[in-house]
Amino acid sequence: MTKPKSVPQRSVARRRHASIEVQIRRGDMVESEHAVAACVVDSAGETVAAYGEVERAVYPRSTIKPLLAMPLLETGAAAAFALNDEEIALACASHTGEPVHLRIAETWLGRLDLDIDALACGLHFPYDEFAAREVLAHDGAPSSLHNNCSGKPLGMLTTALHCGDPVMGYEKTDHPVQQRVRRPLADLLNRDLAAAPTAIDGCSIPTIAVSLHDIAAMMAQLLADHSARPQRAAASRRIVRVMAEHPDLITGSGRFCTDITRATAGDIVVKSGAEGVAIALLRDQGMAIAVKSLDGARRDAEAAMATLVPVFAPVTGTATAAFARYAAPAIENWRGVRTGAIQVVLAN
Repeated sequence: MTKPKSVPQRSVARRRHASIEVQIRRGDMVESEHAVAACVVDSAGETVAAYGEVERAVYPRSTIKPLLAMPLLETGAAAAFALNDEEIALACASHTGEPVHLRIAETWLGRLDLDIDALACGLHFPYDEFAAREVLAHDGAPSSLHNNCSGKPLGMLTTALHCGDPVMGYEKTDHPVQQRVRRPLADLLNRDLAAAPTAIDGCSIPTIAVSLHDIAAMMAQLLADHSARPQRAAASRRIVRVMAEHPDLITGSGRFCTDITRATAGDIVVKSGAEGVAIALLRDQGMAIAVKSLDGARRDAEAAMATLVPVFAPVTGTATAAFARYAAPAIENWRGVRTGAIQVVLAN
């Protein structure tokens, strides 16, 4: 396997623990071990803590959907099409295709007066089991609106219409829509990303590789002041607020992001992506955490994030149980018999 490239950046000071390992235990024995990298950065751009290979280039996948939604607000497209908070939340979402997600997407698409074929994200059955059964029982086939990423192309198409860009080909790297969504990323990192590794994401748009440190740094900027840029400030505030107030739209029922955000009453906002990437916004602390499971396992990333957040933000009351459930979940067999558990080890 080709070793991933490293992204040049300023040195990252390592504090607290130096590594994270997720152990999968069966009985009293460790059955497998999984390395996780993580970085904590505050809204001033200072590194609070680093664990593992935080300079390694990774694809952020869906974790940066909130940043990709910035042009939707900054260009005035959201206001021009009278988008409500639910629609802004869907633009930042990796939803499970539940009826509420489909309703919002259908209403939004109708307002754009576009055919569903305008969405280049492809289709799959809803991730929510009940919703998938409903599709099979009625229509028999999913549509692009069931795609977990459908809110993202709807946001991009809205921006294209508002800015007078062509609708077709919005997912192409050289399309004005993609050039526009890349600019905030470069602005937040204060460097040119033209040479950064780029590939195609699951929803067909380009995904750009940056370091895990950069992901945390960019997400932390959503909590920054931005007083010199009123549009950036307003967009950041609204995106964070709608994610905090509508966690059920960001993912779906019984999911990690939904449960943690809801348990903390939106004080902590979590967003996961494919291949074991996740971010958390610690709103009161003005910090962001970025996590990457090096083998791409979602359960490792969730366990690591649920373990790390309480290190940097107080978790009390009913939220304690939610974090504990994800930080050290029991492993059961098909009969419901407990066979082991997941354990996160922070090592010096």
